[in-house]
Amino acid sequence: MIFLCADDDFVVRTLGALRGCWARLVYTAELRQADGRYEHWGFIRTHGEQNSQAAIERAHRQMFREVLRRPISELANGDALDRARAALAGRLNLLPNGTRRAARLHFTAVAFALSQVPASNPAASPAQPPGQ
Repeated sequence: MIFLCADDDFVVRTLGALRGCWARLVYTAELRQADGRYEHWGFIRTHGEQNSQAAIERAHRQMFREVLRRPISELANGDALDRARAALAGRLNLLPNGTRRAARLHFTAVAFALSQVPASNPAASPAQPPGQ
């Protein structure tokens, strides 16, 4: 068995199993408890409390930045659209602790833009010739 540091273990093994940056962001955010700590029993058991908290927090920030850097067209799939609508409605707190105002505003703009994309995105399907 190959042993990885806490950061690599979380990103490669845990988040690597999820498809898309929205899914990774949501998963990581859902690990955060009301007190701001991240709870992942197996990970904490393997890497210890302090290493786990730091690794998951860094991954949360990394996934958040990844979402902000992606073009809307790349983010606009059914799963991301649902998550963006939920985030905009306040049902998901996807922002890492201590997120600065500019990043919060940028994220809100991205979530709003995604929430405006129709569920069946016509731009994603091939164009039909006239009359067909």
